Amino acid sequence: MTCIKKAVITEAVVEVLNPESLISDTCIICNINCNKITIPELEFSSDFCLKITRGCLCTAIVGYFDIFFEKNCMSKVMFSTGPQNPQTHWKQTVFYLEHPIEVKQGETLQGKIEVRKNRKDPRSLIITLCLNNVKQTYILQ
Repeated sequence: MTCIKKAVITEAVVEVLNPESLISDTCIICNINCNKITIPELEFSSDFCLKITRGCLCTAIVGYFDIFFEKNCMSKVMFSTGPQNPQTHWKQTVFYLEHPIEVKQGETLQGKIEVRKNRKDPRSLIITLCLNNVKQTYILQ
């Protein structure tokens, strides 16, 4: 089963999460201005810090995006693909941790995320997370 676990853990999973399963505040890892971004800028790395709101075993990190339509708009439009908002077809991206982390309410979980294009498959991304000095790499198709 260990070999199956390793194969499954490296795949980022796109699914709908129950907002009650969240154990931290959110944090922004990247702001992208779609009117100005260049292709090389779509590959990035970012440090992040999550404030834990409920003590438990952290088994995954969740990603999603918020989008704002503001330029030349009479009325601005915004929506979120986050689990605490109405469901969209984009869902959320779940990065399961090979080694879950025990966390306590009030503490912070610091990490780094690196996002880059998969050179072998231009329609997928390679995402590396570093938490508690442990690196884990995922493929997002």
